[in-house]
Amino acid sequence: MAADRLEHYRSNFVGVNPKFLDCISDGLKVSERYAKLLDYIQYNNPPFNQHRIEDELGIPQPSISRTLSRLRNEGDTRIRQDINFNKVALKTIFIFYDSILLPIVPAVDWVTSGWWTSNGTLLIYRVPPEYENKLIDMISETLGEPSEVVRVKSTFMAKPSIEYYFTKIETLNPITAIEALEKHPPVPRTMIEFPDPEITLKYKDPKALELLAYLEYDIEEARRVFSKKWGFKQYRLQISKISSILKGARVMFLDKDVNINTLIFARIGSSRSCSTYIAKTIATYPYATSIGLTDEDELIVIFTMPFGYWKDVAKWILNLCGQGTIRFKTHIATLNGGLIRQAVPWRNLNRDTGYWGFDEVPKLVLTRLARGAKTPGEVLKLYEWDVRTYVENLVKTMGVGYVTNLATQLPLDVRKTVENALNQILTGNTNP
Repeated sequence: MAADRLEHYRSNFVGVNPKFLDCISDGLKVSERYAKLLDYIQYNNPPFNQHRIEDELGIPQPSISRTLSRLRNEGDTRIRQDINFNKVALKTIFIFYDSILLPIVPAVDWVTSGWWTSNGTLLIYRVPPEYENKLIDMISETLGEPSEVVRVKSTFMAKPSIEYYFTKIETLNPITAIEALEKHPPVPRTMIEFPDPEITLKYKDPKALELLAYLEYDIEEARRVFSKKWGFKQYRLQISKISSILKGARVMFLDKDVNINTLIFARIGSSRSCSTYIAKTIATYPYATSIGLTDEDELIVIFTMPFGYWKDVAKWILNLCGQGTIRFKTHIATLNGGLIRQAVPWRNLNRDTGYWGFDEVPKLVLTRLARGAKTPGEVLKLYEWDVRTYVENLVKTMGVGYVTNLATQLPLDVRKTVENALNQILTGNTNP
């Protein structure tokens, strides 16, 4: 029975989504060929020709298509593209507020995610580097000085082998995974190393940036949604254009059940050589998802695992470069503690200048929303605004005067829509 299979996987592969394993299994055993398929996707880049995969792996094309569809629809599992964000001129910034549960998120156009943690609130942004200080000043004016600001110059996603961990190992948990790291098969080096920190906007075509946003969320959905909107020929063209900044993918197989796993943001301080060694060590650790190198050559790593294992895992990390050489700070969040989630902010591109906007972004967003531009947000389940919600957040973060002045700079049709939304907010009218 299905319930028995799920319980079997839950017991034997701790912290792993049992529905994911069920989708790639024959009975109570994970299928080696389906695991190879997922590793192929993790260690290569789209576009994926399923007939070519059939020739290379010996998996019938209908089985490939069916497996990928089942993972998304029945396994509740996404496959996220890893992207070199330095080549789209976006730098990641972690902003911490200790002991404060913030009710609002400033600079919403640039936020990647926000989390209520055990220590307070964590906001994660991606912003063009020349706007870093402007962003921090804006946030500080609204919320006060942050407890800590961490600037990240390079990131990559951990890419553990599906075949190795789920067909070669009978039971798995965060501790046995450490023991198994030594025998992990080789992974293409470029997929698990920090990219060049040089920042440049390599692509100024809005379609290229739009596709990157979809790929970051889910590879298969990106192909389907982008092709439906712009045509498959355009999808192939844009994929070929952006392929040089893609760094493989990560199958998001960890359980999202808040009663099972906890989200852990770990700041790991040491020398550059130690940071490089730790990053290389955990690059194939199944309970790590994202690894970043800060401007100070320290690490910031995101883990997902049952919290009861964290103490021993942290102890292991602390001793990787010799006792007493590593500093450690953690922020713990529940998986339902997210305030907001957005992908690559492709809509913030100013088409007139061919570069990211900043001050003018609210105008661009309100014009798009007021004129009813179609969005894949409902399909991809990404965070999406409507005019009223966006205006409400601008009022909370920037003030009524800011929105009133902004409205005067908008086209007349957009201005009326924004002023109506503002009036409804100020008068407490809940009707749209």
